[in-house]
Amino acid sequence: TASAFRWVSSNPSVATVSDSTTATVSVTAVALGTTTLKVTELESGVSREIPLTVTPVPDPPADNRTLVELANAYINSLSPQQRAATVLPETAENAMRWSNLLAVPDAGTGTNALRNGVAYSTLSSEQKAAWDLLITKALTNTVPTFFWAPTVKDQVFSTRKMERYLMRFDSAHNEDYMYIGFVGTPSEGGKWRMQIGGRLLAINHTYVGNTGVSQTPLCVGREPEVLSVPKSEIGLPGVPGETIVLGGLSTKNQLFEQIKNLLDASQRAQATLEGTFSDFLVGPGKEGSSHFPTGSTNRGLLGSTLRQDQKERLTSILAVHIGFVTDKALAARYQALYVSEIDATYIGYSGSPGRLSAPGDYFRIDGPHVWIEYIVQPGTVPGLPPPNNKVHRSLWRDKVTDYNGEFPL
Repeated sequence: TASAFRWVSSNPSVATVSDSTTATVSVTAVALGTTTLKVTELESGVSREIPLTVTPVPDPPADNRTLVELANAYINSLSPQQRAATVLPETAENAMRWSNLLAVPDAGTGTNALRNGVAYSTLSSEQKAAWDLLITKALTNTVPTFFWAPTVKDQVFSTRKMERYLMRFDSAHNEDYMYIGFVGTPSEGGKWRMQIGGRLLAINHTYVGNTGVSQTPLCVGREPEVLSVPKSEIGLPGVPGETIVLGGLSTKNQLFEQIKNLLDASQRAQATLEGTFSDFLVGPGKEGSSHFPTGSTNRGLLGSTLRQDQKERLTSILAVHIGFVTDKALAARYQALYVSEIDATYIGYSGSPGRLSAPGDYFRIDGPHVWIEYIVQPGTVPGLPPPNNKVHRSLWRDKVTDYNGEFPL
């Protein structure tokens, strides 16, 4: 009969071994450091020790290709059928086809009617590598560090890992149900659009060549708002029991709470919106200026009536949202424009007087250009226990320059 063996790692916080009784074993690196693998033949009792050092994986060579080149590399990796679903003609209908709802791909085509593109889960390893390079380039944030909110790249990472964790409660969730679509063909001198979407995530970027000219609408969300998750349960390396906090909207929610707390009783009365809210007022599929409120009735508290400290807090809220912009010059233009319009911008809310935490809690910023909504909704994941069974969603639009102002709004 074949000999049986026992494997032990002297430092499992650095590397662990599989439960193997053969002469070979699988080793999982956990952290940088050194350990010793000891293998013992059970019949003879003879042991051998094997030193092991876990070192950092060297960074891959820098990829100096432009965004347009990486976009076309991804497109060229697709089959003709996949390409037809991913690169769409420049029309309003195609540009406005986006959602932040769960979109399970068709088993045959890898597509879903809610979004352009094909799901990451259906791609080959070569296509996934091209997808990863494109996402890294497109979402690397160049905005100055004083925009201290999580970046849009952080949001994509957190969204995917949260979805992986939620699979334990609902098998319909999958971190790889992410889509990239293009409206117009990426070119060095032309205008084109890239859409990146998954559950509770919808990114719409417009470019001229490699330069971003518009990055709204943008919709992000979390279910729950924030959650501490064991790294081992979402495929991340770490010592046993080590956790990571997945969130992304807490900073916004804290600022909404802070500005509400700065209001006096009269201002609170003016800021309180009539009615109740169960969803965005101008969410996906609601395009055009007719959906935005006009006049002064039931729009909230006007910015010109705010004290200086209140205006400064509103400026911080705007900066947090603009922190998702990946282009430094574009972010500066958004910030300067929105701040210049603060006196003509309304803030309004409905529901809880403090932190937005219960279904129906709603906050809105409504200016000549800027439109921001934040809504708390009942949870959609079966089995997710309270108080985590709530969805937090945030939407940023620009009333004038959504989709670069290319289509009648």
